[in-house]
Amino acid sequence: MGMSWAVAGFVAPILAGWVVDGPGPDVLWMGCAVVGAVAAVGYSLLLRRALAETGGPVEPSVTKVVEVAKATDVTDMTDMTDVHDKETEQGAAPVGG
Repeated sequence: MGMSWAVAGFVAPILAGWVVDGPGPDVLWMGCAVVGAVAAVGYSLLLRRALAETGGPVEPSVTKVVEVAKATDVTDMTDMTDVHDKETEQGAAPVGG
């Protein structure tokens, strides 16, 4: 990931300068719009697939914490150490893992 940022930081100014000097700034902005639209569609498809695999927008670890809190009668969600201790005593998997 770090290399992609480094390459983009090196190539983008050179390429943008070449496009502005040649075809013009309108072509540069249209190119940026196309790249942004393609990226948005790609992320949308990836997010849709990820949500379909997990069964919804709620992460399983959050669901597990709520289930454990309900099962152990926890009313204050700010201190989950009691939930972890009770869960460990019962032999269940730790919260979030």
